[in-house]
Amino acid sequence: MRPNQLRRREFITLLGAVAARPLARQSERMRRALDIYPGVLAKRIVIDWTSDRFSVGIIAIWPFLFLWPYTLHVFSIGSDFLGAQYDYKAYLLVALSSWHFPFWSPTELAGYPFFSNPFAQAVYPLNLLYVAFYAMTGSFSVWHYTLFTIMGISIFGVGLYYWLRRLVFPGYVALLATMIACMSLKVTEIIRFPNAVHSAAWLPWLLLGITMAAARKDVVRGAVTFGIATLMLLTAGYPYYVIYAPFLIGPYFVAMLFAPARKALLGLPPKEQTGSVRHFVSIGVAFAIAAAIALPWLRHVMALMDQTRDRATPNFAFATKYKFDLVDTVGSWIYPPAASMEGWYYFGMPAALLIATYLCCLAMRSFGFERHRGIALWIVGWLAVVTYFTWGADSALFRFVWHHHVPVLDQMRVWPRLNIVLVPAIACLFALAFSFFVSVVRSARERWTRETIVFIAICATLAVLVLAIQIFMRWNDITDGYWDHWFEVFVVYRLPRTFFPVMTVLAATGVLVAVLLARRWRLSTGPKALAAMIWTLSIFDLFYISNTQWAIWPTDVGVRRERDAFASLVSFAEPRGLEGSLANPFARHHSTGLLEGWGFIRHAQFYLQYFDADYGFARRDIPQDQVTAARRFFGVDQSGKRLFLTSRIDYTTPVDFMADVDASVASGDATIEIAFFDGDTLRLNVGNPRAAWLSYIDNWDANWTATVDGRDVVIERLFGSYKSIRVPRGRSTVVFSYRPGLLPSVAK
Repeated sequence: MRPNQLRRREFITLLGAVAARPLARQSERMRRALDIYPGVLAKRIVIDWTSDRFSVGIIAIWPFLFLWPYTLHVFSIGSDFLGAQYDYKAYLLVALSSWHFPFWSPTELAGYPFFSNPFAQAVYPLNLLYVAFYAMTGSFSVWHYTLFTIMGISIFGVGLYYWLRRLVFPGYVALLATMIACMSLKVTEIIRFPNAVHSAAWLPWLLLGITMAAARKDVVRGAVTFGIATLMLLTAGYPYYVIYAPFLIGPYFVAMLFAPARKALLGLPPKEQTGSVRHFVSIGVAFAIAAAIALPWLRHVMALMDQTRDRATPNFAFATKYKFDLVDTVGSWIYPPAASMEGWYYFGMPAALLIATYLCCLAMRSFGFERHRGIALWIVGWLAVVTYFTWGADSALFRFVWHHHVPVLDQMRVWPRLNIVLVPAIACLFALAFSFFVSVVRSARERWTRETIVFIAICATLAVLVLAIQIFMRWNDITDGYWDHWFEVFVVYRLPRTFFPVMTVLAATGVLVAVLLARRWRLSTGPKALAAMIWTLSIFDLFYISNTQWAIWPTDVGVRRERDAFASLVSFAEPRGLEGSLANPFARHHSTGLLEGWGFIRHAQFYLQYFDADYGFARRDIPQDQVTAARRFFGVDQSGKRLFLTSRIDYTTPVDFMADVDASVASGDATIEIAFFDGDTLRLNVGNPRAAWLSYIDNWDANWTATVDGRDVVIERLFGSYKSIRVPRGRSTVVFSYRPGLLPSVAK
């Protein structure tokens, strides 16, 4: 070897030695980055039922286990679950068992559309499960509907798990994040609205479909997944979540159109990614097909909402009636008694403490966050925007959007419910935070570093800060009205508000002890043991509130498949009632009363002239003869009539109208015989000595038609809201039919 070659080799060796130390530090930093966000630089993880079936099975049964007081029928669900949710499903099943699909409900609000009423959830594909169950067992109880509702949380959990797996989180991390998300108060709070649960259930599947379609090999499966989830969401019967979904799906879809975002989120090299144009087209086509299928029903829903009280016209006071502000947001993270249940999303103190510690550590470069710092900050920024928007009247962003009259948005209320879209994002943020926690414990197992000490200091400081806030709120009795007027009144055992500071201490102790005793952990089982610890603490934290926030003593209400059950339900036999109720398969009589924010505007305008909105009591400022006539008009007297013949219909009061009815009856042998009635079709045999007006005191809708002896006739509106037609003298056959088309008829 030549001397100059020897000197060159020595120089290269010396240069390598000089560079070795910083390269070692860089290698250590990269190793930590991989530990924090496992799989980012690895080959794409293949997700299928074979590799994940055990976790999927756990997630499917977990909501039933966690909510075991409902599952075992120790409690029933209160609030709107029975009157505004179960009754509609029971009504639908009773009708379907008679081979009749109900388009119109004569039992409520003096007649109201059934199939286009979101409460009824009439076209949701999973109704087939209810129908099959009812056909096989012959019964459907409140408990059965509770189980089907909890099943919606299982659907939500499975979709969330698969989405997190697609973001290359290890199975145990995705499993932990999913199980905690399914326990969170935002998910368990909506159990009182089964249609809301089944709408929320498909939000993670939308994210999953977009994520799958970003991979070249899965673009078709991703588009199909997205299309099915979209159809399910659109038909699940909770319009709020249909409007809320773009707040979540829109930003995520836009992000996925860019290759750097796809690589950061999925760890996919460019050759395995779907091109931006193809990704956009695939998801766009899937959405278009699903929307086209659901559009006829959605158009009818929108047409109904345009005629419904408190929904038809923008009202800022109505939109901001349910307050949610900074205090509620803080309460949602660390102190639920201070938060409005309409928007709270408490994940438990272990999750909150880990997320907060993780976010504080993001600012430190030495932790190795280079690859996914942007992801976490993007989630935090999005969370901040959505949260600020939900503050309603206290939000300049909300006021700007509302006062510029953005279609649909300016007609909605209870905006804190928008926080349902935060759940998948918080679950993802928790998965990042827990992965970071695992990396800190692993690092501490080998040797303590400056980063380990910083983590301990930040976590302990945050725990003390949270404790101070919780004690301040407890000491100053900063409590939402729900906590005082519902939770602490109706639950069996009053949960002390000191419970949450105690949970903060337990969560901080668990996290810090795990780091301090890291050397005792086995490397192979340590991460899963940490997951088990966080899971156990979270159960202890969330179980009681989740299972009691809407609990009532168990009810055995249920319907059974009986012959002629539906014919009895739509019978004219009983007088109607003045109280407000929705479709009720158990009521002895049909209802003409009102419910808050529901029913036709035109019916309410006439009804409220004579009765109050709450209980149907007669107004004291109205003469008794007018009230008596109004009772006869609505068929709530002993005669219970709702079909009348008169010479005119241009009256302004029910007294004048009923006087004409009495005169018509006294003047000749007028007869009205009911030949057939199923709620949607009323066939009458009418005999009258002279031409007259036949009035059916049931709300008018643009989709009602009428024929006299087979000839179409125009339906006029009596008192602006009820159906009247002109009938000739002699005998005639009259048919009223409610037959909505693919597109709704326009109300004039």
